[in-house]
Amino acid sequence: MFIDKVRISVKAGAGGNGAVAFHREKYVAAGGPDGGDGGNGGDIVLLADPNMHTLMDFRYKRKYTADNGENGAAALCRGKSAKDLIIKVPVGTTVRLVSDGRLVADMHEAGQEHILLKGGRGGWGNAHFATPTRQAPNFAKPGQKCEITEFELELKSIADVGLVGYPNVGKSSLFNALTGLHQHTGNWPGKTVSNAQGYCRTKKRGYVLVDIPGTYSLMAHSAEEEVARNFICFGEPDAVVVVCDATSLERNLNLVLQIAEISKRTVVCVNLMDEAKRKGIKIDLKRLSKILGVPVAGTAARKKKTLYGFTDAVNAALDEKDPHCIKISYPEPIEHAVRIVEPEAARIAAGRLPARWLALKLIYRENGLLNEINEYLGCDILKNPAVFSAVCLAEESLAKNGITPDKYKDMTVSAIVKTAEETAKSVVTV
Repeated sequence: MFIDKVRISVKAGAGGNGAVAFHREKYVAAGGPDGGDGGNGGDIVLLADPNMHTLMDFRYKRKYTADNGENGAAALCRGKSAKDLIIKVPVGTTVRLVSDGRLVADMHEAGQEHILLKGGRGGWGNAHFATPTRQAPNFAKPGQKCEITEFELELKSIADVGLVGYPNVGKSSLFNALTGLHQHTGNWPGKTVSNAQGYCRTKKRGYVLVDIPGTYSLMAHSAEEEVARNFICFGEPDAVVVVCDATSLERNLNLVLQIAEISKRTVVCVNLMDEAKRKGIKIDLKRLSKILGVPVAGTAARKKKTLYGFTDAVNAALDEKDPHCIKISYPEPIEHAVRIVEPEAARIAAGRLPARWLALKLIYRENGLLNEINEYLGCDILKNPAVFSAVCLAEESLAKNGITPDKYKDMTVSAIVKTAEETAKSVVTV
């Protein structure tokens, strides 16, 4: 689930003032008051637009003001009412008052309209106030004024595809080429500092793309790595694309393996193929796909014709009827410990997280990640007696083999690095 939030300031149009005027015409004595009423101010109207998929537009324009109604005039001329200001929002947007958090609109249907703020009513002209005893009123009613109100828009949407990868591998360039947006790019690490969301449409389907800040590992050591880990593990994307640098594939495969171990639908995008060609590096993409068991595509993000293979690979992942996570082979003492915990992990995860991955993370647990898992599953896992007992047995088994928490972490990382090295050797030639 990808949650997008933005605050906007909104002001409906004020009503026009009523006019103070008296009829003046030759041969007409005591013509009387004929001041017209003011026009109504414009309403602020929300419209659920099925062609919008993000709140990106509101990042650049946050203040919305409807036009005021025109003032009344002589000869009982009523001021012109202002047109309503229509604000388009994606279907699924909820709107709350910032002041008290109250829900004021839930735009859940395409074409749905909701008057967010009503425009001010026009004031009465002095003709309204004429009576038998007050035949020449010299006053009129002013138009109703409107105040600025702040609202928070929130869009909860399924992030179909997440773009993940090392810093400076061309993720944002790929994102821009696919969505037509202009996420800032630069030739230095870590240029993307926050999630960017866009929409990509192909002949077969359309899907939401999320550009995640560059990360080296899912074993989070920084805020960026934590964002990437939480998105992949708990954001429930339909697919995850790992963007790799073709000129240093072995290093990038470490992240690919970590992600494919938890994501059932992983796509490997080997970017910068043009750079690799210039350096005389050849990559057997078909063999890489066969070894990993996931779709693989080669791209040069600035050459659009190379993107067709990429979208085909994403569609293939999304169409997979029996998606699965890859299995990394760890040393036998670790595999034995995982087999002890995995059945209980499968029962408590109930399909929401891969049981093997969850078992690996519960052993010699990492508190930060464990807190995120507990929040996602809605329970304290280790308070479950069966799970706690299995984890204790697994840790006792590791301890008998001289495997401490630090050594356990080193051994799991080494297994990933070794698998990446062996894979790269079999597909890369220089």
